[in-house]
Amino acid sequence: RIAIRDPSGKTDTLPLAPKSISYLRFSPDGKRLALTIGSARGTNRHTALFDFARGTLTRFTIEGGGHSPIWSPDGTRLAFTMEGPTTDAEDIAVQAVDGSRPSMLMPRIPNDQHATAWPNDTTLVYSSNSQPRTLGGSIPGGNTGLVNPATASNPRLYLNAAWGESEATVSPDGQWIAYTSRETGRNEVQVRRFTQPEPTGKWKVTTTGAHLPRWSGDGRTLFFISGDNTQVQAVTVMPGAEFTVGAVRTVMAGSEIGQGWDVDRSSGRIAVTVPVTLAGVRIVVIQHWLDAFKQKLARSGAK
Repeated sequence: RIAIRDPSGKTDTLPLAPKSISYLRFSPDGKRLALTIGSARGTNRHTALFDFARGTLTRFTIEGGGHSPIWSPDGTRLAFTMEGPTTDAEDIAVQAVDGSRPSMLMPRIPNDQHATAWPNDTTLVYSSNSQPRTLGGSIPGGNTGLVNPATASNPRLYLNAAWGESEATVSPDGQWIAYTSRETGRNEVQVRRFTQPEPTGKWKVTTTGAHLPRWSGDGRTLFFISGDNTQVQAVTVMPGAEFTVGAVRTVMAGSEIGQGWDVDRSSGRIAVTVPVTLAGVRIVVIQHWLDAFKQKLARSGAK
């Protein structure tokens, strides 16, 4: 299920039947929530839009297993990841929310790409798994790239460390980029200045494990998921010549949160997926048990 926590701390669930949900993203105005239904790779998953005012869920992507949605700054378009005959593994497409125009495929890039931020009309930020990993093998998450979503041109790597720097999100004022880094050998949140063509500076936000950062609407708080995926945590930040970070605090506790979470910059609400059945639960089915029981009784001569 999807739980919504308001700024006062009150939590409620959306009126939706339990589903396999793998991504959540609030629209810029907070009136809709884009969510991907289905977690297995392939064309059997899709992205749908939940309207908070109407309480309705409408399918958005039709083909290609569209998932990992990101809203445009004005909320009129969605970028999502898909695969099909015209893609190289998983690539990014952009489509108008009202369906007035067909989807436009971003450049084909080897392996998988997932959009993570859309700070302005000419910049779409994505995570790429297309670069070889070093330091002892494959590291999930890959690197961070930029592409112009208006023209589907000029794709290039932006954060290109050997250890992997991905899941980037841009501050509301467009000046800072928070991302997940594997520099220490585990996921941690770091911040850089979001300048082009190259980022500058580097500040550590966490040191005990964290990933999937999100900015508050005023850019003064960074939210993220704990390394064990059981908590939504946050720090107060003071951007400036030196990026100052406060102490980590727990905002919300859960389990198996993963990609299924987001912060509404317009209201401060937090959405997370809440598992109905934990992955560790086993269901054991015994077939033909009554026949075996009858045979045992017959052998014992019982009536």
